Amino acid sequence: MEQWNGIMEFVTSVEQGTLSKAAKVLGVTPSHISKRISLLEGRVGARLLARSTRALSLTEIGQMYYDSMKPIIQALEQNDQYFAELQSEERGNLKISAPLGVGETVLMAAMSAFSKKYPKIHLQLDFSTRNINLVEEGFDLSLRLTPKPQGGMIARKLIETSYHLLASPSYFAEYGTPDHPE
Repeated sequence: MEQWNGIMEFVTSVEQGTLSKAAKVLGVTPSHISKRISLLEGRVGARLLARSTRALSLTEIGQMYYDSMKPIIQALEQNDQYFAELQSEERGNLKISAPLGVGETVLMAAMSAFSKKYPKIHLQLDFSTRNINLVEEGFDLSLRLTPKPQGGMIARKLIETSYHLLASPSYFAEYGTPDHPE
């Protein structure tokens, strides 16, 4: 987008009063500023600045050009500041899948505290044991009770759990007490 070349250098030079001060503000050399403004003047087809070794002043067209560009530069700066501020606090969507039992016992208490701490994060919880594809279905996190995760997934052990075989007294009375899980 060549039409932007030189505009920041021009506006900064006007505001700073000299090319060397503008160069310090922008972190470039005065010759860079001078070349960019010259290219801008060539593109616009008019002299924007009257320059001397110690100062510069706006031409009539230069004043009109500055007045029209200044709000655009301010809008760009405000836009940058707005998006920088967006990054200063956590926000967005967090999509989690977990089995119903884990969701009820572990996640719900944690999610309540999480939501209070990060009110701008929208939680979407999916309580199921189905195999999900994190990427295709847009999940950020999946909690599963498994000895081995699905291929390609990065897994971390969070808790250990034990399994129990339970039956009603009437089952034991009718079929006896099992000796093995099979």
